[in-house]
Amino acid sequence: MAQAEAALGKAGTYAATVRSDFKRIESLYQENVVSRQQFERMEGESKVAARQVEEARAALNQLKITLGYHTLEAPVDGVVMARSVDPGDTASQSPAFVISKQDNVTVSGGVPERRYPRVKVGQSVEVILDAFPEEVFEGVVSRIAPSLDPATRTGKVEVSLPSQGRIMPGMFARVTLLLGERESLALPMEAVGRMAGAGESVCYVVSSDTALLRKISTGFEQNGFVEITGGLEADENVVADRSDKLRDGTRVKVADR
Repeated sequence: MAQAEAALGKAGTYAATVRSDFKRIESLYQENVVSRQQFERMEGESKVAARQVEEARAALNQLKITLGYHTLEAPVDGVVMARSVDPGDTASQSPAFVISKQDNVTVSGGVPERRYPRVKVGQSVEVILDAFPEEVFEGVVSRIAPSLDPATRTGKVEVSLPSQGRIMPGMFARVTLLLGERESLALPMEAVGRMAGAGESVCYVVSSDTALLRKISTGFEQNGFVEITGGLEADENVVADRSDKLRDGTRVKVADR
């Protein structure tokens, strides 16, 4: 770099000297003091000197670009998690380094299709990590994938939360999305079954000490309970713990109303 800069300075000094001489010769030529041959020779030297300056400047710029190839500057502050190049290697298009930002971490996971439309960017979430099972961290939905996975019927959602200097990449997290509240009927998951072949949800309703099979419509599942959206009234008694011996029309005894 120093040699290239020195060459540019030398070329610039020589060009300035030649340019000054050319202006003097040009003035004398206009007064018919010097010959045309002297004028043209000086004019040629001036053009050559100017071209040498441009070539020296181009060489210096190219050297700066070349040296720039050997300097990698991280776009963010963080910790180097992985390095895929060594000194002297020819760099490819793959990332040379993987840098982990320590201010925030991202949690990613899949959300079921029927709940996916209710997730919004900026929505608050609660995060529990296996490393800190007694603590609940607050995060925010930062990105929602534009399409669902056709195999799992889930959509990828990313959540951003402060690392607090403790949460590290690779930790396992459980995320609770706060999608709102509503009142509805619910049954323990053990009380709801599937009708063989049809796949419809059913339960056993107790009427006159008899268990009657009832088709029901279900909604969300949470904390061991299933939302009932149709087919059941609030004052009806339901068999809470199904038995393989239980059939439609089986006589039962209500232990607790």
